[in-house]
Amino acid sequence: MGVLEFIQVMVAIILGLGIAELLRGFADFLRPNRRKVSPLLLAISAWLLLLHVQMWWAGWRLAGVESWHFYDLLLYLALPIVLFLLARLVFPNDADSQDLAAYYPSVSSRIWYLAGAFFAFALPFNVVLLEVPLWSAGPISQIALFCYAMVCANTANPVVHYVGVAGLFSQSLWRGISSVVGA
Repeated sequence: MGVLEFIQVMVAIILGLGIAELLRGFADFLRPNRRKVSPLLLAISAWLLLLHVQMWWAGWRLAGVESWHFYDLLLYLALPIVLFLLARLVFPNDADSQDLAAYYPSVSSRIWYLAGAFFAFALPFNVVLLEVPLWSAGPISQIALFCYAMVCANTANPVVHYVGVAGLFSQSLWRGISSVVGA
């Protein structure tokens, strides 16, 4: 077993825990006593599921990393850890909580600060480990989304949040598709 495979086991466990949290939350929507649904939370949770899969997919691009240092490992692990924290936070603990529209404002700033942390860690991950040029489209979009996440974390305006989720989803889809087609 090589170093990357060894590291990927831990990353896969953390990503799997996050995906399990998201799927639990989606399953809770099927409960008959669920009354108020938050479209914003559904959109964020769908983005998080996409991001979990994208993070797993991006791991295969690390095959070219010749040597690993402990700080490389910490940088790589920071991303799935933040994703897990987001997945854990996006749905309430109580499966019988009926009003997700009321739940979102109580956690929205934490969700957006964590989204910002994800992009703050993703930038050096891409530039240092994946050797993506800093001034290419990917890192520049990560800087922009970090800034927008900070704006969302500091405002309660739902329109700003919806635009933020649309931007996050678009960037994630674009990054995922471009990694598949090699752009």
